[in-house]
Amino acid sequence: MAAGVDRLRPDAPTVLHPSDYPVEEWLHFLGHRWSAVLLWRLAGETLRYTELAERLPGISPKVLTERLSGMVKYGLVIRTAGTGFPRQADYRLSDRGLAVMLILDGFRPLGRLREPVASGPTDPSWGVSDASSP
Repeated sequence: MAAGVDRLRPDAPTVLHPSDYPVEEWLHFLGHRWSAVLLWRLAGETLRYTELAERLPGISPKVLTERLSGMVKYGLVIRTAGTGFPRQADYRLSDRGLAVMLILDGFRPLGRLREPVASGPTDPSWGVSDASSP
């Protein structure tokens, strides 16, 4: 068996380091309380820091700065610095950010669920029909 394949078998679970499974790093970053909301706020428009802060009541300036910096680092958001005084910057989604928005949009129906489904993905409310059901 090829190196690394054995650790991916369900009967041989192991803890993967994020560097072994890059999706984990993305999920960790996007799973932050404000990440998805920020992306949705930037969808379709360019906003300044103060406009984002006004539209996201409850987010602290520190967290907003950290989230925006991280999104710029990951290439999800483009920051364009102004030349006037006081210095201002505009933020907008990059093509990569728009692609991530399409993925996140796929989770929207799941976000509307109020309670976990006890029977799992074969439950009709998940949109998957069970061959044994009438």
